[in-house]
Amino acid sequence: MTLIPSCSPLVHIVTGSAGYLAKHTISVLLQTETASPTSPIVGLVRSSRVTDERAFYADEPLVTIEDIDTYEAVAPNRLYLLASNFRNVPGHEISQAMENINTLPEQITRLKPLSVVHVSSMAAVRGPGQKPKNGEVFTAADDYNTVSKLTEDDFGKSYQYSKTEQEIRVKRTCDDLDIPLCSICPSLILGPPVHACNSESLSMLTKWYGGSSCQSRLLVDVRDVAQSIVNGGGKEGRYIVSKEDRTGGEELCRIVNKYGGNAKPGGWEGGKEVRNDSEKLGVRLRDLETTIKDTIEGLKLNKQQQVKR
Repeated sequence: MTLIPSCSPLVHIVTGSAGYLAKHTISVLLQTETASPTSPIVGLVRSSRVTDERAFYADEPLVTIEDIDTYEAVAPNRLYLLASNFRNVPGHEISQAMENINTLPEQITRLKPLSVVHVSSMAAVRGPGQKPKNGEVFTAADDYNTVSKLTEDDFGKSYQYSKTEQEIRVKRTCDDLDIPLCSICPSLILGPPVHACNSESLSMLTKWYGGSSCQSRLLVDVRDVAQSIVNGGGKEGRYIVSKEDRTGGEELCRIVNKYGGNAKPGGWEGGKEVRNDSEKLGVRLRDLETTIKDTIEGLKLNKQQQVKR
């Protein structure tokens, strides 16, 4: 159910706009003409990134970059919460997790949006060894991670716990403030890289391409997630955005090597794992081979451009 007409003049506020997914999301906002002179985009980043990001968007008049810690919303806005504050700092897993949990509810309270799109994660849907509630596949309606715990010296468990608790607290904040919330839970994101953006998934594919073993993965294209985020503006509900089948290591190896890689087949088989909700948001997911091919080509192009500089 759309709660706010798409034609309403809104400022589109995108947090973490220096990031991989956020840049793709801003691109979709611009390409779909969701943004306009009366509905501009404000990208929020840490103070250390403001200068670089203003330079990146210097030729795009509809995009303004501001410091996330000092920006105050002065017009009705739709808030896209894409930033993750969890950084892998050994020995500080608990403090990092708590920052990740608390930051987004504080931003919602401060910016007072008319609606929120929050990007959560499959980590908030299920944890290691957890079984689907329906006994078959994980669903957005029924499944939450109930097994991951906040643990010092264990980045994975603390990250998974923080994503689950963050989603719960974002929902509680929006409920308390009567703000429509659309929560999107993507699996591991791959797709064309964007200049100067780092991503664990891009690093993983680079290692596969160079000769590492491909382990099975539940994947989705970054462009499809970005489109789902934009389409989710003004809607309510929780949506898994992911390929429904986990892709086995041998199949991933085959695709990577088809486009010039030297990957080795790893362990873990594939199989149906989740129920995808992207079509509820008007998005049909790309096939996995297209995603991997475009990612490899984009990584090669970035490398060539770096050599030229």
